[in-house]
Amino acid sequence: MIVTGIERQKKHPDRYSIFVEGEFAVGVSSEVLLSEGLRKGDEVTGDRLEELRNREELSSARRIAARYLASRRRTEWEIRRRLASKEFPARVIDRIAGELLASGQINDREFILAFIHDAQLRTPSGPRMLTAKLRRKGLGSEMIAEVLPAALPADEETELALKSARGYVTKIRRREQAGKLYPPGKIRGLLRGYLAGRGFGQTAIRTAMKGVLRDAEERGGHDVGPGL
Repeated sequence: MIVTGIERQKKHPDRYSIFVEGEFAVGVSSEVLLSEGLRKGDEVTGDRLEELRNREELSSARRIAARYLASRRRTEWEIRRRLASKEFPARVIDRIAGELLASGQINDREFILAFIHDAQLRTPSGPRMLTAKLRRKGLGSEMIAEVLPAALPADEETELALKSARGYVTKIRRREQAGKLYPPGKIRGLLRGYLAGRGFGQTAIRTAMKGVLRDAEERGGHDVGPGL
């Protein structure tokens, strides 16, 4: 079989259509075309054309993965899901995921550490909420449980819970100044619920509530209700 034409595609100028015996055979990127050194008049076999299709498929998958990684870190599961949504076969997805893992462009353990760091800068959260968010990124519970304690030690969790509690009480105090009334002990229940909702553990919650109670007593009031 003879290559009878190689034409630049009008809608995609970085891609070329290859014609064999006057019929369209395969579309490839300029990168693949140059690396293959294919020219008009060359003789090709069916196996050569199939190899071209496979190379182009891999090249396309690499480009999509690279663009997907350009905006932020991704987990291996996210990369696989993205490529699957573009209908790449499993063998291509496995190949690209393997390349990205080998090069360090995806690393789920590093992802967990970076995710927790960034999340705490935005809104402090406890391990339960962080675990739930990481699970939605396709990360396994075993890996999360292994990495999370190093990323969020117990003493740091307690500090974050206290910071969150103080911020929440400040908001409550503003509402009171605006005229909203809370029954005795009501703030304590709201605060406990808020901290639990942020995913903090019971030990961190108890310590944080004791901390805001001490703050209130130092001011001469009982913003979180009598006792804990």
